[in-house]
Order: sequence, then structure tokens, then C-alpha cells
Amino acid sequence: MSILEVKNLKKNFGSLEVLKGIDFSLEKGEALAMIGASGSGKTTLLRILMGLETADSGEFSDFNGLKQSAVFQEDRLCENLSALSNIKLASPQLQNETIEAALSKVGLAEYAHCPISEFSGGMKRRVAILRALLADYDILFLDEPFKGL
Repeated sequence: MSILEVKNLKKNFGSLEVLKGIDFSLEKGEALAMIGASGSGKTTLLRILMGLETADSGEFSDFNGLKQSAVFQEDRLCENLSALSNIKLASPQLQNETIEAALSKVGLAEYAHCPISEFSGGMKRRVAILRALLADYDILFLDEPFKGL
């Protein structure tokens, strides 16, 4: 059973045709990678699937109550909060010890309580990735997740 069916999805920005009849399906447990030049519509497609943008035409199945998590192109972290607090915002049910253990695995144990504003770009990116991975999700969207690492 497909968890995602995309049929003839199209999106224009003015006269610029970004998505030109995209078709694919995704089964539970499968991964899908998109490769293309800048401006070819990869982020637009993800934004449509996540409900952040609307397609001009075509259709795709809803996620039937599946929980979504995402790593966006931008880190989208709260600069005045700590790494631990940024992750906790997305997953308040997580115990601090769980978050601290995950931060340790990516080399950020000693920075768990430091404000994000003091982090390098790569450190911020690792926090953004952990925030998505530690969330309770059924489907994970990754938009240039390794940028800046």
C-alpha cells in the first residue's frame, strides 16, 4: 500500500513552470531522493507535500494521519534558546537525558545548554537535523539536510 501517490503535479511561479507533471508513489519503508539543479522545483515539491504551498494542478494522497517531521533548507532555530530547548520545542515529551544523549552523539554534549546564537553554522545544522530525527514521525522530509556540514 502506498503512503504517498503523486499524480500530474504542476506548479508555476508566473510564467516560470517549476513542476511539470510530477508522478511517483512511495511505499511504507521506502526512501526517495530528488536530484536536480537549483531552481528545478525540489523544495517547491516538498513544500507542497508538507502543505506549506499549493499546487496549481494535479493531486497527491493525504498522509492519512501520518505524523510528519522535516529538516528545511534553513535551520529555523530559535537563536536565543539552547540546543536542548530548540529540540524540546518540537518534541516536548522527550526527556532531557534523551536529547542530551543525542547531542553527545553528534559532538554537541557540552553545548546542550548554550544559546544557538553562539553556535557555528555546522553546529546549528546538527541541532536542526536532531530536532527532526527525534520528533515522533511517520514520514520525514529532508531538504538539503547536509548543507553546511
